[in-house]
Amino acid sequence: VGSFDELFGVLRRVGALAGEPQRAAALETALRARLDAVAARVADRTPPAVFFEVRHPNLLAAGADSIVTDIIARAGGRNCVTAEGRVARLSEEELLRLDPAVYLLQRGPMNPDPEPPATRPHYATLSAVRNGRVLEVDEARYSRPGPRAVDAVEELARYLHPDVWGTTPATPATDHKQTVP
Repeated sequence: VGSFDELFGVLRRVGALAGEPQRAAALETALRARLDAVAARVADRTPPAVFFEVRHPNLLAAGADSIVTDIIARAGGRNCVTAEGRVARLSEEELLRLDPAVYLLQRGPMNPDPEPPATRPHYATLSAVRNGRVLEVDEARYSRPGPRAVDAVEELARYLHPDVWGTTPATPATDHKQTVP
């Protein structure tokens, strides 16, 4: 699954197979409403270039065909890695050339103990590092397609565009722990 559209298709199929198509439809409607709420807030914002570290060392990044790219776009950003596939191997030289405004590094099984980019040789020159725009994120929320990917969109949108949120949450304060049929 490389996009929310694919994710919602899987949700509908699982709902049908489980004999719960109405529950699946209701969950899809709720998740789409949350995505629409974020889209409305970031619609007129300039999307910053975002780099998503899947693993380091032997640098792996989220590729163009990953759910992460859709999360970044829906949060009002732009994945600066355009290589096809879900994961792309990058050299440090290529990362320096891309010079992202925001650096996301996941923590989880693929990247269990990520070293802060500011402590890595050569990374100090990256705009994201110089400007303190580095965010550690949960691998399960960002890299594992599921309803929690909507949580990732909301979290990232607040980080990328804090000025459009103020003190108001992106969505009403509700329990986002949805169950998949």
